[in-house]
Amino acid sequence: MKKKLFHPAFYIGLFLTLMWISLYTQMDGLRIITHYVGYLVFMFMLGAIVSFTYVNVFYVPFKNGIIRNFYQRKKNGKK
Repeated sequence: MKKKLFHPAFYIGLFLTLMWISLYTQMDGLRIITHYVGYLVFMFMLGAIVSFTYVNVFYVPFKNGIIRNFYQRKKNGKK
């Protein structure tokens, strides 16, 4: 039998968790979802910053390749 990424139990658990949070915080579902979207945007931005820092500081061959290609294109007059 083929395994699925998301089972119905996942959706039921997600719905029950959302309902429990809604009852506990006395917020509606839309407000809770907007908070989750805000968290996802924050996590994406944090991941992008960490990746950018890693590539530009710690991954020296990548940085050297960019610099080498820049100077080669500058020397050849290509844009």
